[in-house]
Amino acid sequence: MWMLGKLPDPALGKGLLGLLALAVMLLSFESLAREQGHGIGRPVACALLLSGPLMPCVLGDLFVSPMLWAGVFVALSIGAYGVGRPGWGVAMGLLAVFFRELALPYCVLAAVLAWWNNRPKELAAWTAGLAGWVLFFAWHWLEVTPLIGAEARAHHEGWVQFGGAPFVISTVQMTAYLLLLPQWVTALYFMAAMLGFAGWHTPLGERAGLTVCLFVLAFAFVGQEFNQYWGSLVAPLFCLGVVRFPASVRDLWKAAALTSRQHKAERMMLREASD
Repeated sequence: MWMLGKLPDPALGKGLLGLLALAVMLLSFESLAREQGHGIGRPVACALLLSGPLMPCVLGDLFVSPMLWAGVFVALSIGAYGVGRPGWGVAMGLLAVFFRELALPYCVLAAVLAWWNNRPKELAAWTAGLAGWVLFFAWHWLEVTPLIGAEARAHHEGWVQFGGAPFVISTVQMTAYLLLLPQWVTALYFMAAMLGFAGWHTPLGERAGLTVCLFVLAFAFVGQEFNQYWGSLVAPLFCLGVVRFPASVRDLWKAAALTSRQHKAERMMLREASD
């Protein structure tokens, strides 16, 4: 809100968010195209599918939602890594957490991946950026706390609600198309995305898949019914998993067929040996 208030016209924020959403589509296209080689079927499908979760960026006054901004920056961060720009990946990820603290799990995950892959400079950048965010959040807390009265508690029941699969599926539904369809369609979409991530063993696939799994796990325990909009934080990432779904099914089928042939060959060898 502070940033939008500093603009000559707050509506300029809508244009800026729209441009960032377009950048997500372009980065996703490019990162998938680099993985796929000469084929563009998967990149094109992903770009088209991304129009669903990114459409709210240009609808009405939804641009004032910090969650939308954070979700776009998380997607930009993963896309930057996908095209070999880790510096931009760090910058976009840190912007996400400065816009909304719920992006913190992604930043911590990215820092752990930098440590795991022995990239000390990247790890140092994540560490310094998160330290700056801690100071910023502490300043925010000091400014806001005196303004909160003793009876100003908004939700006495707390945030840990153990919503499980129903709440998780409701967050996955945060795309313009799925919101218009029955929720069982979202359940199938969720299943396709997770299977797509499970069979995607590349740096891009593992980063996107681990991020989605981390937030799915968190949303299974934390969040009230009206927090469905939290799904905007990772909604663009599900598109990556969904377009990878056919390839994962194909790989699974090939593996099952190969295992079946191996077992058949072993049985024939055993039969011949017994004869």
